[in-house]
This record gives sequence, structure tokens and C-alpha cells, in this order.
Amino acid sequence: MAAPSNFLGIPAVDPAEARVVILPVLFEETTSYGQGTAAGPGAIIEASQ
Repeated sequence: MAAPSNFLGIPAVDPAEARVVILPVLFEETTSYGQGTAAGPGAIIEASQ
């Protein structure tokens, strides 16, 4: 059984009914020393499990 890919393992709900929506936005426009910050949101979701 695979681990859920939701933040903190919270079950998915319709965004229109949610009190809070967390968007894992990948943003790497302003990095100056290499790349990799775009992987941050996925790593945070994985670590929250």
C-alpha cells in the first residue's frame, strides 16, 4: 500500500468545501547557486507523512 501524497496524510476533499488549501508551488526563478528548490514542495509533503 502506497503512502498518501497529501500534506500530513489528510484525506483529499473538494477544494470548494475545504477550509484551507495548500498548493505545492514549484518556483526556481530567483535561485543563484544551482537548482533544486523546485523539489522542495514535494519533499515537504513526503516528510509530513
